[in-house]
Amino acid sequence: MSKFSQISVQLKFIFIAFIIGTLPPSSWSASEDAHSACLDAQDYQGCVLVQKCMKAKDISGCIESIKTKTGGSNQAPIPQDDLDFLGKKKIEGMTPYEDPSGRQVFYVDHQFIAKLKVRSVYGRYLYFPYTRRYEVPAQPEVPGYWSQIKAAETKCNWNQGSYKCTAKPATGYWVPKKEAVPAYITTEGSDAVVDCKDKTAKWSKDNRRWRSATSGFITYVMNDYCSRVKSLPSAPLTKYAKGEPTPDDLRFIQGMN
Repeated sequence: MSKFSQISVQLKFIFIAFIIGTLPPSSWSASEDAHSACLDAQDYQGCVLVQKCMKAKDISGCIESIKTKTGGSNQAPIPQDDLDFLGKKKIEGMTPYEDPSGRQVFYVDHQFIAKLKVRSVYGRYLYFPYTRRYEVPAQPEVPGYWSQIKAAETKCNWNQGSYKCTAKPATGYWVPKKEAVPAYITTEGSDAVVDCKDKTAKWSKDNRRWRSATSGFITYVMNDYCSRVKSLPSAPLTKYAKGEPTPDDLRFIQGMN
């Protein structure tokens, strides 16, 4: 690649990064492909936008089009009914499940809720991607401080009728001050696997253990879709597809007929 081409590519990413900062959160609602590609990205919203516009011939036109559709800075004020409780525009085409106590909203696109093949059979498990919008708490300022590694030391020895002392200063390093960070709203993508038999699920990026799903958005999806899991489209996830079904699998699936 020529030096000119390298500079062009760099400018392209800089331009996209600048525009991302001006877009409302609703502009990051993702297709299934973009969602899957961006699950592990630190900046999920920015990653989805790049996925949408990187192949466009007119990148600025692509981004301006998204801004126009989702309510950019030059648009009229967003009606209150179009805002979630965090004060952000609801993601178009997705159902919000609000959790005020946790300061978070889970968005689910119901067209992507699917039956999941586990141990070679369908009928017990659901799979779906979702978007989590949440508030990151404010962080107070942390003053700088001296971190001591070794204390000062003085050694004295008797030598030829007198003491001779050697002093060593303390060693350590200065930890710089951390500036205060105000609370802010951010968004991330993840996915959920639901066990319709045991009423358990694993859904959080930070905690992928199987847990009881007795409340929240997982329960809503479970109640709406477990009774008709066989009629749903097949999930693209193949991670759990291999193996032989257990007797519990077969009994549950047969009982759903």
